[in-house]
Amino acid sequence: MKKTLLGFTAILRIIKEDLQVNYIKNQHGYALLVVLLIITVIGIFAPILVNNVLSSSKQFSMVEEQMQHEKLANMAYIYIDKAFESIRSEADPEDLVGFFKENLQVPYEVPLGLQHFIITEPVVSGTNFSFEIITTVNGKPQTHPEYIVNINDYFN
Repeated sequence: MKKTLLGFTAILRIIKEDLQVNYIKNQHGYALLVVLLIITVIGIFAPILVNNVLSSSKQFSMVEEQMQHEKLANMAYIYIDKAFESIRSEADPEDLVGFFKENLQVPYEVPLGLQHFIITEPVVSGTNFSFEIITTVNGKPQTHPEYIVNINDYFN
């Protein structure tokens, strides 16, 4: 009887070792499958994430460029107002339009590195001076709505 028990335990030990070997071998197959699945998922989602990052970067640069155009246009508006204010003390009240037409320095261009603005020759209609402002940022020009100045606003 003892001999059969020893044989039985030996058989159990052999089966146990065989199961452990098969289990380890099966684990390697599952590990490969998991790795391939992870690589596939990354391959599917990586282009989507990269596309989102690149498009948000492009959107940011477009918004930044638009803000620079607006700031340059505001600088031009301030320049026009300061120009009218600086020469109004010398103006002849009888011929305001003629005086301002002669004394305004337009067209006027202000280079600021890769950016600049241009103030065109005004179109005069009665006491209104209408200016066109063109801003350039990174080589891309943009025309802004006309800026109208009524010279009577400076004498009230």
